[in-house]
Amino acid sequence: MTPRLPRAAESLARARRLIDDLKSEQHTGESRFRDRLPAVLDLLDGVSRGIDEQSAGQRTPVFSAWWKTQWTAERREIRELRNAELKRLETKTRAHFTVVINESLNTGPSGTTGATTSTLAGAFFFDGGHFDGEEVVPTLQAYASHLEAALTEAERLLAVPD
Repeated sequence: MTPRLPRAAESLARARRLIDDLKSEQHTGESRFRDRLPAVLDLLDGVSRGIDEQSAGQRTPVFSAWWKTQWTAERREIRELRNAELKRLETKTRAHFTVVINESLNTGPSGTTGATTSTLAGAFFFDGGHFDGEEVVPTLQAYASHLEAALTEAERLLAVPD
């Protein structure tokens, strides 16, 4: 069966791949993470835009009633985050990094030697809005899962005759 909403499905697939990239980028540096975040938000918002645009002309009353319920606080927040990060270049996240320094001293035949190692652990959190204080990557992963379920339901409802 040919999908009725292929652009929405492609937007979701691309968003999931970029969320995986974000997950690895949050440990390599703030600028790389922030450079990718607007694209992820745009693709996630693009799933809803795709459903809305591609379902036009083929909506049943059942689909239309269901679609109205999909304008949730989370969807509105993703759109607002997208607009802030992509259009207005406003940062809506904050980074939290922890540096752990381990020192070990070895006393051997040649005397005392020291070795220092450090590790950097970090994550980004939403700053303000509906997702305030929530970690970015898990929140976006959960929202992508929600969109996957919504896309499946939209496809099902569009296939159901009136």
